[in-house]
Amino acid sequence: TVVVAAAEAAAALGAPGNPPDAVRLVRNKDECRAALAAAGFRQPAVRLCTSVAEAAAFTAGSAGPWVVKPRDAMASIGVRKVRSAAELPGAVRQLPDPGLFLIEEFVRGPEFSVEGVFLGGRPRVLAITAKETLPPPGFVEVGHVLPAELPPGTRREIERQVTGALTALDLRFGIFHVELWLTGGGVVLGEVHGRPGGDWLHLLLAHAIPGLELFGLVFDDVLGRAAGPVPAPSRAAAAYFLAPPPGRLLAVRGWDAVTAHPDVLYAELTVAPGAVLGPIRQSTDRAGVVVVGADSPARARALAVELTSSVEFVVDAAAADQSTVDRRPAK
Repeated sequence: TVVVAAAEAAAALGAPGNPPDAVRLVRNKDECRAALAAAGFRQPAVRLCTSVAEAAAFTAGSAGPWVVKPRDAMASIGVRKVRSAAELPGAVRQLPDPGLFLIEEFVRGPEFSVEGVFLGGRPRVLAITAKETLPPPGFVEVGHVLPAELPPGTRREIERQVTGALTALDLRFGIFHVELWLTGGGVVLGEVHGRPGGDWLHLLLAHAIPGLELFGLVFDDVLGRAAGPVPAPSRAAAAYFLAPPPGRLLAVRGWDAVTAHPDVLYAELTVAPGAVLGPIRQSTDRAGVVVVGADSPARARALAVELTSSVEFVVDAAAADQSTVDRRPAK
């Protein structure tokens, strides 16, 4: 909604910005998929549904599995993998709007995102991020490594697909974040965003590309200052999130050692003893994050995994409430 308002304000004032219609298009995931497919980009089959019956009719045409998701949301809210029509009612009940939702083919393959900026109306890639998610049925992201370790040819193909898609969608201003899968058949584009990625990706970029001023590039572009070569990552960074088991949290051990590590760029613990933790269903259910910097993607990932794994959450599993997550400490 903010990006739509910004585009509308820019259009009304005659200021630089993305066309409002283009921003509205990418906000509606089914319409964006249709536009990309029409432009020749690989997309999973998708259907906009208003009922479980409509979703079940969609599943009858393929072997599955499938993904149920909101038409317009973020932070993995309501996103669920289903393996049969029998699982649809439960998945739909967890949607923020069960009366209007999407069901689409499940795409097999590692996930990535592309971070970049528009300069002179053209998309310029800054880095590709490798992603890790919790196991289905949810798809909550728990790890990001930037830059992704990819063969040069694969990296160039991802960049070609993403920049071509952004151009086809008529996006031309600001910062972008595009998600995708790398499959046996090639790149399959996921969601397109005319905004920076979340989950501390801006901090990963800032460390991996020393001296980068992400919004400074946008301001220089608006002021007509000629942009030099787009900087490439010379270091690496990773962000890994904490996903404790459900239950009443009794204690957290090892956190002080994590925050004292010299390669930690940022660390945040969002739960305290006394809180009742539920299952991780969306990004806000995660218990914190550790962001590290390193000389290589492999080292950044290994260090982030090591540090997050060293944090011990002592929970009383019998006190778990599977329907809610109450992060407030008991009084």
